[in-house]
Amino acid sequence: MRTLFAGTGSYVPQMVTNEELFNLFHEATSGTRPVQKNGTLIGSDWPERYFGIKSRCLDLTDNAMTDTDLAVKAAQIALKDSGVSSSQIGVIIHITPTPDKVHFQNHFADLMQRLNLATDVHALYMDLGCCALGPALQEVRAHLHLEPDTFVLLISSQCVSPLIRNNERLLSYLNHSTEPFAWLTTGTVFSDGAAAVVCKQVDDREKRGVLRTWTGCNPSGVIITYENDFYIMNGAFVKKNFIPTMQGLYERMLKEWDTYVYPVVEKPFSSLLVKRWYFHQANGNIIKETADLLKIPVDRIPLLITREGNSSAVSTLRLLDKDRRDGTVQEGDLVVFFWTGAGNGAQFGYSVVII
Repeated sequence: MRTLFAGTGSYVPQMVTNEELFNLFHEATSGTRPVQKNGTLIGSDWPERYFGIKSRCLDLTDNAMTDTDLAVKAAQIALKDSGVSSSQIGVIIHITPTPDKVHFQNHFADLMQRLNLATDVHALYMDLGCCALGPALQEVRAHLHLEPDTFVLLISSQCVSPLIRNNERLLSYLNHSTEPFAWLTTGTVFSDGAAAVVCKQVDDREKRGVLRTWTGCNPSGVIITYENDFYIMNGAFVKKNFIPTMQGLYERMLKEWDTYVYPVVEKPFSSLLVKRWYFHQANGNIIKETADLLKIPVDRIPLLITREGNSSAVSTLRLLDKDRRDGTVQEGDLVVFFWTGAGNGAQFGYSVVII
């Protein structure tokens, strides 16, 4: 039995350009922040030069959307796309590093009521970063094995706009006493967004669904920490490890192809068999380097980070949703996900899926 994606949905707020964001930074600090370690003022071209980011999605309006608002919007779109009613959902899994209510999964109360879910729905919260879709798909598979007639609603969301909208909060990042690049998490790299997928179990004879998902972690590697009310990203770790991690995942996929993929597609591996390669959107420049190293056709690796920033675990699922809606990916196409991100130290994983 396999997990099949019955429907997808995603949502992001408006785009904010590098110039618009850095104008906010400079206005908040009278033109004195952000700065390099040597004290040199950083200009608005910096995110594009170092991360390939030209804009990101943020809600800086007075009546801004919350993390829950984003999650509900994406979930509603996915449910409509799947043709599944909310009453048929037996399990809901929510991935977010920025829940509106931190403890006791109380943000689920809002999600359940606004989505009209049954009160006996099994709710699972995953406080993980960019690689969370991997372990989440493992959870989906386990739940569908236990209850094969149910549907699982998997939602990923992220909302970093509150770090910017609150001027005092923004200043605390821009003037951080020990981390000169603490401001990277305040919308410079990370962004708002949500994506969702409705999953069901299908018989192996359908030759569709999730063929393989594998995840691992490096407990000694830390990508992001949350300490003293600050999110701090270890950009140097990401830069050093992204390409080797993607290379390792690619090699593992090749080794496992004959076991998990060949019995379904009945073809030896070829990069051309893969319609889309969904790399975690950590750094646009490094993703291009990875594509060159692995000799993957660049036109099969969509880039979202350039326009929408890094929405963590949302990003690869949003890429799939966009591709499905514009017809780039259709039923029967094979796609591959490669992830790395914060969680259990540093997580990484991959998945092969026939849509």
